[in-house]
Order: sequence, then structure tokens, then C-alpha cells
Amino acid sequence: MITKAAASYMNGQLSTNIDSAYGYVSFLAQFARQVRDIEIIRQDWRNPSKLVSLLPLLRQFRIRNATDPRDKVYALIGMVQYWGGQHKIAPDYNLDVTNVYWQVSITVIKNMQSLEVLCGTPNATSDGDPRLTHPGHPSWVIDWSYRPSATENIRLETQGFYDASSHLPPGQVRLHGRLLLEVEGVELDRIHWVCDEVVNSHHGRDGGARRWREVVKSWEELVVEVLGDDNRPYAGGGTVGNAFWRTICGNIEYTHAGISLAGDDVSSAYAKWRSVDFHHRRTTSIVGDHLQEPVFNAKHGMTEKELESEKRNAFHYAVRFACSDRKFFITDKGYIGTGPRGVSSGDRVSVVSGSRVPLILRPSTQEVGCNHRVVEALIKRPEDRVFYQAGEEAKQMMKQGDSVCNELHRGLYNLIGDAYVHGAMDGCFFGDVR
Repeated sequence: MITKAAASYMNGQLSTNIDSAYGYVSFLAQFARQVRDIEIIRQDWRNPSKLVSLLPLLRQFRIRNATDPRDKVYALIGMVQYWGGQHKIAPDYNLDVTNVYWQVSITVIKNMQSLEVLCGTPNATSDGDPRLTHPGHPSWVIDWSYRPSATENIRLETQGFYDASSHLPPGQVRLHGRLLLEVEGVELDRIHWVCDEVVNSHHGRDGGARRWREVVKSWEELVVEVLGDDNRPYAGGGTVGNAFWRTICGNIEYTHAGISLAGDDVSSAYAKWRSVDFHHRRTTSIVGDHLQEPVFNAKHGMTEKELESEKRNAFHYAVRFACSDRKFFITDKGYIGTGPRGVSSGDRVSVVSGSRVPLILRPSTQEVGCNHRVVEALIKRPEDRVFYQAGEEAKQMMKQGDSVCNELHRGLYNLIGDAYVHGAMDGCFFGDVR
């Protein structure tokens, strides 16, 4: 019964008037999401054609608490049905938190042969500072004890719609010791302007919707100031206006039928959402001393006002998931996007082989010397891959393929997090691999 109620509530968010929500709505939303997370895993776990893997579990339950932070990983291992490769994690309470989380990142990269685990909020500071909640973490090791925005997991679920690195040749990922992760990709641009973040909260009678529009309006004003009006050409193709509304919703459209890339008609929903009349809660109005009843739309089974409200609310729904606790930015070349709350001017927008979305990297002045460190290939180029017969002999032969590094590494970067950058989400740009 609770599961059905939670599903009904979340589905109703697409049609409920977002500007008439009361203060308790945040508690309902949080509770509904918690029930949803449990129910999704339960249904997937019972479905023989859909095996549960580790990363979705880690993300879905990251906002929960654990007395022992290692249990943010170990408590979920029993539900893993598919590891994706031969590498597995077994509970070992002799390891400290840093080593457990390091092991998770390495295992997921190896098994999935991708860098998807790097997406999301890496740590408590999210500003690239290597001094994290647990000292000793490299910036690319996800701190699973940190509780991000409650909507982050839903945002990460949409990353299958993007493929920013599709035009890059398959690259390798190598691990130098325990600290340096070597990847291949292109630097798209440098971030120049950064605007305020949208905090995911509900305040008072408007349920936070008014505050969202105020912040987005400030983003739009920055775009006009820097890039010009809506009809100006955009660096990533199309117009500035089209790029803006697609950016703030992540180019994603939520409907009762499911999730999809946003169609052109969503622009009208954005216009209605941006210029909402706060008195639209009336179902009737008086025009010319005559009482005007809502016009009924037979095709959709609702009044025109209700239909308009549903489109507007669905757009707000998409913006909330795409931009909660995120900042808006503009790059030197005029690309616009949203990124982690720790993003700042001077950070680099990079497209990395193995990641479906761009990553925000921050140049570091740190130098790291590899004094005879073993370099392990976590992801190999296709031409470098050699297949051995399974068994202990195979493991030894694979270890022999590792190399040793004695270089002094400069020009390093810290990972800030993943980003949406309009015009770079489907690989439609070119650059040198570096």
C-alpha cells in the first residue's frame, strides 16, 4: 500500500500545482523517494532478466546513514547479482574507510570498463581539495559516506541518454600506485563565469518553485549579458535561447509515459514555467464582467488550464532533477552548462574516453614522483587486450602485463565532478586527444 501511495505521489508531481505546495511537501517527497529506491531494487532483484549490480546500489542508498562508513559498501554486497567482471569485493573490516572506497572505485572501473563511477558528487567538499572527509583519498575516489542531494541518483539515471565521448578513439585508463589515475580525452574549454547554485529545498507555500525561477532567471541574465539574446548563434550549434532551456532541464523530458530526450515542443513549457502567473490557482476567472470557465481539451481528458499546468510542472520536475545543488557556468568559448557546487572559474571542461558525460577537472600545482611504482592497466585499448584462458595462470600472466613508472608527474588535475555541457553531450565536437 505504501509503495503504491509513493508511486502515485511521485507520478502526481507532474500534474500537481507546484505553486500551491505546502511546507510538508519536502517530507513527503523524501519519503516517497526512499520507498521508490527500495521498491526499484526489490523489483529488479526479483526480475531474472535484470541483474542488480554494485554501482546502482551504491548510488541509490548513498543518501542513507551508516554507523560504520564501510557499511555504505559492505551492507549492499549481498544484493549484488552481477559484478560485470571477475573482480568482486568481500567485506574486510581490517581495512580502513579510505582503502574500502579506493577498492570500490578500482573494482567498478575494471568490471564495467568505463569511468561511470566518477560521475556524481565525489566528496564532501566537491571543490577538488584533496583533503576530503577521509584523509588520503585521491579526488577521483568517491567518498560514499557523503550524502549528496536526494535527487542526484535520479539525475545520474539519465546519463544513458548522453554519449559525450562517442567520437573519441577507445582510450586506456591506467593506475599509478594508489594515487594517480591516468585517462585519455580532450579538453573542451575553460570555465570563465560561474553563477549561483540552486539549493534543493522547499520553503513555505510555494514549495520552492518561486525560488527556483528566481535563480534560473539570474542564470538567464548572465547568458544575455555574456552571449547575447536568445536568437544569437550558440557555440555548440543552434541558438542561445534553445541551448539555455535545454541545459537547465538536462535536455530531458519527464512524462507519465517515461523519460526521453526533450522535444522541441518543451520550449513552450519552459516559457510557461518562466513566466508563470502566481494567481493561476483559480479555476475560473472574470473577463468583461463574465465568469469564464476552463476550456476542456477532449484529446487529453483535462481542461486547457490543467494541460498547461501539467506541462509546466513536468518542466519544473526536470529542472529540479537536473539542477539540484548544481551551479551554472559559461566557458571561454561560450559553452553553457551545469556542474557540481564546487565548480569555479578556471576549471576545465574535459571529455574523457570511457565517460558518457563531460568531467570538470581542476589544474593542480602538485607534483607526484613515481619511484618504481607499478602501473596497472584498468582499461586497455582494444589493440592492447590479450585474452587468456581463465584460471590462476591467467591472473599471473595479466599481472605480468603491468609496467613500472619512474616519472615525475606534473600538470595534474583534481576531479570536481560530472557536468552537462550543451553541444558536447553527443560527441559533436572535435579536438586533439591529450
